[in-house]
Amino acid sequence: MAVRTMGRKKVTITLSTTVPAPIIDITGIHKEDRLITDFEIYFPTSNVGLYGYVGNSTVDNTWIPRVKTLPYNFVSGTGSMGGQNVELAFNASNWYVLGSQNGDVAIVEYMVYERT
Repeated sequence: MAVRTMGRKKVTITLSTTVPAPIIDITGIHKEDRLITDFEIYFPTSNVGLYGYVGNSTVDNTWIPRVKTLPYNFVSGTGSMGGQNVELAFNASNWYVLGSQNGDVAIVEYMVYERT
């Protein structure tokens, strides 16, 4: 029987003020690897802009502003990875970030299912 384990990964995203960027570059990623159980987004103190925005592909500066220097954690749910109460997961391809200053960055750390 195959065992699925969790792995922790990190990406740094350069932000735009007009074009939302996916939290994970999904080009070439296997469909199952887009499922993440939780993720954390951080807009560093070195950013010029005061805020970042998190949402779907339509995110813009009317969404809730996320202040730089504070980590924002998004957790999918509770349960086990099998059985009756299956763990819920986010589809990372549906989550985007936008900056309040071009060239700022967002650091995203996330938990992903690993195939073993």
